[in-house]
Amino acid sequence: NTDGEGFIRSLEEETNISVKGKRFFLLGCGGAARAIAMTLAFQGAEKIIICNRTIEKAQALASEINGKIRNCAEVVEQTTKSQAKALQGCDVLINSTSIGMHPREDVLPIDESLLLPHLIVADIVYNPLTTKLLQSAREKGCTIVPGLGMLIYQGAAAFRLWTGAEPLISEMSDVVYSLMRK
Repeated sequence: NTDGEGFIRSLEEETNISVKGKRFFLLGCGGAARAIAMTLAFQGAEKIIICNRTIEKAQALASEINGKIRNCAEVVEQTTKSQAKALQGCDVLINSTSIGMHPREDVLPIDESLLLPHLIVADIVYNPLTTKLLQSAREKGCTIVPGLGMLIYQGAAAFRLWTGAEPLISEMSDVVYSLMRK
């Protein structure tokens, strides 16, 4: 699917960083998380730390990345202490869970104290446009990457694959933002 490509394009457009050589902390390991993690590994991420409420699923995803792409993924337990230690060396925190989306808009997927100012915090949730995670991260001095960019860029990538034509991303963005404001 095009979720990984859409996420990385959004991240790079919003922050002007390259994935290559960066360390990522990924919350969740569902379908979108898998696509993001695989694409990060293909694009040269130095480390992908996967944290999921079911550690066996996180271990399965890390093993798949390490076995099929290259050895760059590891798992961390979903405890504040384990997450804190792992986040110290990370550049980007990605929420790929549904936490923050309706009806759980007021819930954070990670303890707020772990939002360190050096982090880029990305959320794939796009409704609301600025999730509680992103609000908290901004207040802590983090650079934030909202989820709507991933939606737009993965749609553009899918359009390109299906039609062979270059999508009009600026126009797509205008329409999506207009619809989200309603």
